[in-house]
Amino acid sequence: MQSIADQVGVSRTTVSFVLNGKEKEGRISSVVAARIKEVAHRENYRFNELARSLRTGHTRTIALVVADISDRFFATLAFHVQQHALHKGYLVVIASVGEDRAQFKPTVEMLIDRQVDGMIVVPIQHTEQEFVRLIETGFPIVLADRYFPDLKMNRVIIDNFGASFQIVSRLLEKGCRRIAMLLYDDQLMHMQERQKGYVKALEKYPDAAQPVIYKIGYANTQQETRETIRKLFSNRDTFDVDGLFFATGGLAMYGIETLIQLGIPIGPQMQIACFDRTDFAPNLKIPYVHQPIQEMGKAAVDMLLSRIEKGEPTNESCILTPHIINR
Repeated sequence: MQSIADQVGVSRTTVSFVLNGKEKEGRISSVVAARIKEVAHRENYRFNELARSLRTGHTRTIALVVADISDRFFATLAFHVQQHALHKGYLVVIASVGEDRAQFKPTVEMLIDRQVDGMIVVPIQHTEQEFVRLIETGFPIVLADRYFPDLKMNRVIIDNFGASFQIVSRLLEKGCRRIAMLLYDDQLMHMQERQKGYVKALEKYPDAAQPVIYKIGYANTQQETRETIRKLFSNRDTFDVDGLFFATGGLAMYGIETLIQLGIPIGPQMQIACFDRTDFAPNLKIPYVHQPIQEMGKAAVDMLLSRIEKGEPTNESCILTPHIINR
């Protein structure tokens, strides 16, 4: 800044006002301001963010912690969080903890030690107490996609119950009466709500079979899903399934792959619906729940930045409505 000041013939304070967008506050003429910006551009001037963070107490960096960055849902969420945060002048550090509680705590602690201003977190199982401790510190956090109902925290989620209820109802309206559901063996609310929506939809039809639910572990998803489908279709004498509802796109991909390998035709006699689109078999027009991921990312960033600026804990909830793509 001193070099720019010397070239323009003004004080360093005047340069600081202009480069921080406060020329009106400093009563600096538009001609002088334009000259300062011109020289700054020519000299490739850049703010020293470390120095500025020491003065302001903010690094203008936020973190996004997701369960599994290799999953398309979380990768898409990360893209939209990053794009919107950059638009707001913030850098995003992205961390993936792989649904592993052992990775979660040290990852979050490292990010806080690196002085990020706040975090958007997709929580994983058995980490509720970690969030209790974070709440006590007052550190700015927004939960996305998943949440803990007993914790008062900012969160951006979707109506999982309503979406499951609607898409299973579509299967029932098309004539399915023996619908099985595959979901992750997860105690977090998003999976629980999807299960409740499935059960509630079946209750609408007195002639529908009782719920048949298969829970798949995160550790060996592909193998467990394949084994479950094989088991289900080898026991059709006891439960002659005519519909499948997959609680995630990943489960649907492995499930459809196994159905094709078994030679099970997917069509009027065996219908499928799932949460999120799966592109495993693009020729199959499978109805799915389209989650508003872009809106979720933008809302989470806006909520977090508001929390950072206010400096006080809040308990806001943003519940987004997904759409059913009925193909």
